[in-house]
Amino acid sequence: MLRPRVHIFLMAALLAAAVTASFVIMRQTDPQKTSWEGLTLIYGLMFLAVFSLTTILGYLLRIAFWRSGVKFEFLRAARRQGAIFGFLAGTLVFLQSREILSVWTGALLILGFALAEFYFLAH
Repeated sequence: MLRPRVHIFLMAALLAAAVTASFVIMRQTDPQKTSWEGLTLIYGLMFLAVFSLTTILGYLLRIAFWRSGVKFEFLRAARRQGAIFGFLAGTLVFLQSREILSVWTGALLILGFALAEFYFLAH
């Protein structure tokens, strides 16, 4: 198992790679004319960027506020919440691209992901 410091460093490298690849792809492609493979790549890179950024921020906030906890537990919770935020961001952007995102749809989606987080906390 990796030490938390190494894991956070790898997450930062993943964030840098995902953001760089996203900028390169978005400058070279037209989202209106690209195929489903290109859109899948864009959404996947966005998920990786949001996942790694929220994992890093979540871990650092937990370290800042709860110094006496187990660092691996902080990392596990940060990764889980990072994945939830990544899926939420990808789903919201996908719904917006299809023009079916509204306030109610977004609120229900956030509620669904919050309930999923509560389920993972209980088990």
